[in-house]
Amino acid sequence: KAATRALAKLGATPVPSAKVPVIFEAEAAGDFLSNLFGAVNASNVLEERSFLAGKLNTAIASPLVTIIDDGTMRRGLGSRPFDGEGVQSRRNIVVNRGVLSRFLQTSVTARRMGVSTTGNAGRGYDSLPQVQPNNFFIDRGGTRLEKMIAEVPKGLYVTDLAGQGVDVVSGEFSQQVEGSWIEAGKITKPVEGITIGGHMPEMLLAIDAVGSDLEFRSNVASPSLRFKELTVGGS
Repeated sequence: KAATRALAKLGATPVPSAKVPVIFEAEAAGDFLSNLFGAVNASNVLEERSFLAGKLNTAIASPLVTIIDDGTMRRGLGSRPFDGEGVQSRRNIVVNRGVLSRFLQTSVTARRMGVSTTGNAGRGYDSLPQVQPNNFFIDRGGTRLEKMIAEVPKGLYVTDLAGQGVDVVSGEFSQQVEGSWIEAGKITKPVEGITIGGHMPEMLLAIDAVGSDLEFRSNVASPSLRFKELTVGGS
């Protein structure tokens, strides 16, 4: 797979700027989800450093999206019997079919919010407990990646994200990406030297397909995601 991905990048060029459907391949979608974790971190919410502050129990994503943090998953890379405060690990549904159900907590943040802790405290030998993910993932959808691509008349297939262009305070998203161009439902050519820009609240609502290809290569994972339309900045 690594060799195939490397060969697919040969001869990559930019594409003209446009607003088109964009598919994040599973590993790229996992990077996107990693950026989102800061927005559901209760410490950031309490300090008003999250664009999701004040959004509890409201629709913040497509109904296709369910986000879970599960410290009890069998053989999960982030599984553990208890967190850094000795709280028993549990399964937490963070976003349920698009609706923000809870923020992830330590005992301190939970007490300040007047809710129960979620078992997400992590600590080092010289640090106080902080909110950390266990097995944090977007639940598997029902669409095969091949079908996602075949339904796109013209768009972008993203395999890699680079840079630090995500602000969880404002929700602004701007990252350099690599991948392939889609024409008439088929991968046609490799592309590089382009950026994707958007507003994370709008991006979450614009997800119109969730893949069935969820794999756990780290403790933060996602299946492939398709966004109805994003701004691609190219040549």
